[in-house]
Amino acid sequence: MAGQEWGSTNYGGYLSNQELSLDLHHQAQPIMRWVQFCDTDEAFGANAGETLLFNKALNVDTEGGVIPEQGPVPDTQGKILQSSVSLKIYGNAIPYTEYLMRISKFDLKNLNQRRIVNDMAKVLNRAAATQFQSTKVKYTPTGDALNPSAAWDTDGTISNTATRHISVWDILEIVESLKSGVYGSSTASPVPPYDDDGNYICICSPGFATMLRKDDDFINASLYGDPERLFAGEIGRFHGVRFIEDNHILSSTLGTTSYKGEAVFFGSETVKRIVALPAEIREDIPTELGLRRRQGWISIEGYKVIWEYGASEPENRIVHVTSV
Repeated sequence: MAGQEWGSTNYGGYLSNQELSLDLHHQAQPIMRWVQFCDTDEAFGANAGETLLFNKALNVDTEGGVIPEQGPVPDTQGKILQSSVSLKIYGNAIPYTEYLMRISKFDLKNLNQRRIVNDMAKVLNRAAATQFQSTKVKYTPTGDALNPSAAWDTDGTISNTATRHISVWDILEIVESLKSGVYGSSTASPVPPYDDDGNYICICSPGFATMLRKDDDFINASLYGDPERLFAGEIGRFHGVRFIEDNHILSSTLGTTSYKGEAVFFGSETVKRIVALPAEIREDIPTELGLRRRQGWISIEGYKVIWEYGASEPENRIVHVTSV
């Protein structure tokens, strides 16, 4: 039967077009946690050179003690170590054309700016996290759920494989090690707490947080402890540790295993951060008489772990829970 119909392009199909929704949906972003825990050197800024040297004073070589009334008073000395952190340029940009800007139903600058801000946060978050994860002190859960044990690496190389999920038992072991400075068979100085209340910090993966939330002791502490949560992503305090959940950098599983979950524990003075140019959004100068445009972000800053545990540096501030 002849007539007008939608199914035929020439006899009706051209009478309507598909409509474009004005709702623009963005890809989900991870949670950024790491930069807030860096020690930013406020005295360093623009026009201060490329590299900042910073000194680290060790304890005296020989401890004092009881001396006779008229002496002599013994002499001793203390070593000064020096490390450095250098600036790097971070950035990214999105080119676009004026033609697209003129015909688009969406504000292209706003669309690009949201993408750029998200990218900026992730890049700088990863730069900070990489330094935390570079600690030479690694902790791996071993044994089984009924008879848990642990293995330590203190040379920066992960050589142990996890054989169970993380548990509250591990938290107690790690806190004891931070307080005593004893990591398996290796010894360092005790780690000062992060805050004035004597708390350490743990940035943990979703897998770690899941195992923690399944523990009755943690549940009760969260319900009745009523902690004042000041840090972004803080999920609770337990056994002198403030837990911050991260879903950007850390893996829910330990290394190549299926056991949960990766985390980083630390006290004060962890990662040095210097900034010569705080992250900012920029628009490039248009070219081709304005037809070509570019929008992006730039930052000039640097990150470096402060205390690097070793034979000449008996000091560590960070424990990385991980596995082969």
